[in-house]
Amino acid sequence: MKDMIFERIKSLLTDKYYVSVDKITENVIYDDLELDSLTLLEISVVLEKEFNLSIPDGLISSDMSIEVSINKILNNNVNET
Repeated sequence: MKDMIFERIKSLLTDKYYVSVDKITENVIYDDLELDSLTLLEISVVLEKEFNLSIPDGLISSDMSIEVSINKILNNNVNET
């Protein structure tokens, strides 16, 4: 599921927020992509709906890498069973 979430974040960033695909890696920090908290919230909502996940407000922050945020999302959802 981790790869699927990464690919969805990548497609959102390129298609909706016009981030260059060359800039998007698992290790890139959201701040380095010049994304604000509203954008991260919108991404969270899409991921919640499409992957049936629970992502509390503030779980993802702009000082995280994409990989760290995905790990936090997955860990949060494992603990909710």
